[in-house]
Amino acid sequence: MISGVFQPLAGIDSLLIRSVAVKTQRIRKASRSLQGTRVFNTDFEYVVEEATDGDLVYFDPPQEPVSKTADFNSYHADEFDRDDQRRLRDAAVELTEQNVSVLISNSPPITELYEEHDAFSVTYVDATRAINSDASNRGEVVEVLITNVQPEDRRRKTLGDFTE
Repeated sequence: MISGVFQPLAGIDSLLIRSVAVKTQRIRKASRSLQGTRVFNTDFEYVVEEATDGDLVYFDPPQEPVSKTADFNSYHADEFDRDDQRRLRDAAVELTEQNVSVLISNSPPITELYEEHDAFSVTYVDATRAINSDASNRGEVVEVLITNVQPEDRRRKTLGDFTE
């Protein structure tokens, strides 16, 4: 339930209410789709033992910096370095051997770790970043999606398609 006072400004109030209703519907649909989903925030290697045939595992590790000022891997006391990126790749390879679907988002320099593994494909995408000490430098960056999911299995028309 939404509560509050809406001040009408030339029809903006009805637009706001429609926008909130659409977002509420999407959130509820996402909630139904994600029933039974487990989300963990821990070292990733445990998932090799936990995931089973047919599961989808998404990894969003600290990305390898693409410049000296874009160092997002040191926000944690235990920095995520190139050795950790290799451990992640090895875990992804093991999961692939277990018929587990894997999706990893990262920065372009990491793609070289996956070049020798035919099971993985790399897609370059523009991603919006709102993190930068200099607001004028915030904006789009190139990110990579590394996956073992076949192209024909990647796209769905709506979120509800994932529950079928």
